[in-house]
Amino acid sequence: MDSNAKERSALLDTFGLLQHVKGPTHTRGHTLDLRGQRQARVRVRGHGRGARGRGVRMRGGGVVGRIQVSDEIRATIIDHVINHGLSYREAAQRVQPVLRRSTVVSIVRTFQNENRVHRLPHAGGRRNIFSVQQEAAIVDMVVANNAIKLREIQTAVIADQGTFQNINSVSVSTIDRVLKKNHLAMKQLYRVPFQRNSEMVKEARFQYVQRIMELEAEGPHTFIFVDEAGFNLTKVRRRGRNIIGHRATVTVPGQRGANITMCAAISNDGVLCHIPTVGPYNTERLITFLDALRHRLIPPQEGGLLRPGMPLFVIIWDNVAFHHSRLVNEWFAAQPRMMMQFLPAYSPFLNAIEEFFSTWRWKVYNHRPYDQMPLIDAMTAAAQEIGAEECQGWIRHTRRFFPRCIARENIACDIIPNVQLTSVSVKRRYINENTSAKVMEAIAMSPTVNAESVDELLDKFNWKISNVMDAVAPIKTKTTLIRKKTPWRNTMMVKALQTECRKAECKWRKTKLQIHHDLYKISLCNFNYELLKARRRHFSEIINENINNTRTLFAMVDKLTNPP
Repeated sequence: MDSNAKERSALLDTFGLLQHVKGPTHTRGHTLDLRGQRQARVRVRGHGRGARGRGVRMRGGGVVGRIQVSDEIRATIIDHVINHGLSYREAAQRVQPVLRRSTVVSIVRTFQNENRVHRLPHAGGRRNIFSVQQEAAIVDMVVANNAIKLREIQTAVIADQGTFQNINSVSVSTIDRVLKKNHLAMKQLYRVPFQRNSEMVKEARFQYVQRIMELEAEGPHTFIFVDEAGFNLTKVRRRGRNIIGHRATVTVPGQRGANITMCAAISNDGVLCHIPTVGPYNTERLITFLDALRHRLIPPQEGGLLRPGMPLFVIIWDNVAFHHSRLVNEWFAAQPRMMMQFLPAYSPFLNAIEEFFSTWRWKVYNHRPYDQMPLIDAMTAAAQEIGAEECQGWIRHTRRFFPRCIARENIACDIIPNVQLTSVSVKRRYINENTSAKVMEAIAMSPTVNAESVDELLDKFNWKISNVMDAVAPIKTKTTLIRKKTPWRNTMMVKALQTECRKAECKWRKTKLQIHHDLYKISLCNFNYELLKARRRHFSEIINENINNTRTLFAMVDKLTNPP
């Protein structure tokens, strides 16, 4: 045996397909089994009668596209022709009846001339212009400058002879595809003042959070957020809908009129007080509002008293000028149970009432005060629609910034990035009510499986079923974002109780018996109780380990008291 024959034999032995063939062979719209019989036809978009897809005539009826011959089938054909002496046509008929003789000739000649069995990888079309490192550099450009334009990125790429030394030209559309591939999208730009993240402002945020923590440690305190906001009848939604070619319009008063300013106070108990006035607020009107708020919080019989156990009320507001006036300071000096705390500058994300006014405004305008009711009535109705749960959520949202304030981090906006999401690829078959009938039809149309041994029969049968399922219900991959599991869910006891709970649920859903439903409820309660204990143990251990680390300690306490 010469050297070429030895190499050919080694290649065939490498594939291990001298006796068996595994894996389906696909045509467009068909799946072929080992005997070459067509299984159930699967309709492919663009490949029907009169379609204009690949492998289909532009006019007239549809034709079967080019057959993709797998590496395993190629090895089998070479084995039949070279080792068993079959003719080209006999080898084609034995493997695939629809396989052309010219295809078999091409496969055998390629093996004889190049000693190659496998198909060459796809080499058509243009390759990726950018490497992974170059795409990462483009992403870094956008992250560093959110206002950068595609043309500016194009100019920077061409001018950079370091990272992009092999790039002489690139289109704007290519850069846009790279950004979309890396999950970068066009967004509205929010203007952030330069002073927002200055060292003085970050230090003021740190001192503010420290002061709030000290007040909470001293005793019971109720934190109340107070602010003023203006309303006007001419303000409506900026975007609407209408028929294409027609403007979207809304009716508003002909004259703008005067602004109505609303001063409001919220806490964990909901909206405490709100007083509107025509024109802007000043010191005298603010004193009137504070008196109304004090009567709302402190009963008349407790006025002027300060006893142990009585909660103190902390008014948190911004640094507007009349908040620092002499009359306001004298008013707080005369109230033993009320004090004020100023927010740091350029920190609206620490003021929960900002989100309250944003919600309240649109609720007011939804009542259409200019043609259905007076503006004052609309304000009152909108305030009644906002409950304590919403206010508690806004306050929790502000506290989620406390760890970043303690760490003196730069805070550019009032949105906390979600860094706990990870992507996972899920492969599944999509089964519907017609899948069963299609599978049975495909199996009935396929020829009977013949084999000399049980193992060979089992292999062919498994291959046949897999081939049918791939044709009727192919596997599709879907990438989804999932949130990482909390660490206290990984304990052995929690996992065991979770498994027991799932078994009880499955049994109840199967039998629909009341006794199984009761057992499921008991196991669910046990699981929730153990999960709560594991969570407490987890945070307790972290707090004990970091008792002298203020940053880590406060971050853990915030997660414990203010869950997202």
